Amino acid sequence: MYAVPLLAGAAVLGLIAAAGPETNAGIGEAPTSAGYNDLLAVMNAAELPADWQTFLTATAYRESKFHTDVGLGPNDAPGRPPWLRDSKASLAAQENEARGACKAYDKNYDKWFRDSKYPGIRYCFGSGGWFGFLPAYGIISGFRATPEYIATVDPWDVADPIMSVVMAVGFARGLMKWKQFTAGGGTWLTLRIGWGKPGNMGKTASSPKIRQNFAEQLAKIGVDPDFMDRKVTTLTIPKGGHLLTLIEGREAMAAAALGEAA
Repeated sequence: MYAVPLLAGAAVLGLIAAAGPETNAGIGEAPTSAGYNDLLAVMNAAELPADWQTFLTATAYRESKFHTDVGLGPNDAPGRPPWLRDSKASLAAQENEARGACKAYDKNYDKWFRDSKYPGIRYCFGSGGWFGFLPAYGIISGFRATPEYIATVDPWDVADPIMSVVMAVGFARGLMKWKQFTAGGGTWLTLRIGWGKPGNMGKTASSPKIRQNFAEQLAKIGVDPDFMDRKVTTLTIPKGGHLLTLIEGREAMAAAALGEAA
């Protein structure tokens, strides 16, 4: 009942039209962006249940309006992906995001990134992609279950469609392990609160503004706001690199099938 539609509904088509043309370019091709239909395709390839697709779609709408080529951070930062759109946020907000990205990288350097082939400055541009991840946290969240991947993932992959979904699933799974998640009721609203401030997940009753915002985000994608009060379901799909392999395999099969049908 609460699943996002397999094909874009009128409300979502309106969002896409307002945001600009949808393209399917790869990570190094700019200035382009994957869009709503690409997100659905990746989530379907990941075998995500309908309620999880609903949650991630609402989150991607909130964080990026379904664009992978948007981010927050100084527009002239030396480690910034050249294909990111210029941020229109205040300079203070841009600089604060970049500081947060660097702090996340520095904090986790010894454990996770000492062997990375990518320069530290590449982790420090700020955040970006469908889900607005800071590079270090996105990578760790997405691939903690298969740590051999972590030093090999490009920090700019927060804006890669497949990688960002793997990161989002990993991040959500991590939030569900917090005691605050259980204290907050373990609902989709609890998880949405945790996306921005994990420590606040136990304060769902005192977060009317977030509740209102989440209701508006759900309405934008054609979902009844009472979805937010339903319990988050347990995921049984693979984790980390294994999920990446599943998605890539499913997408390759779909591409091959399209090729045969052409």
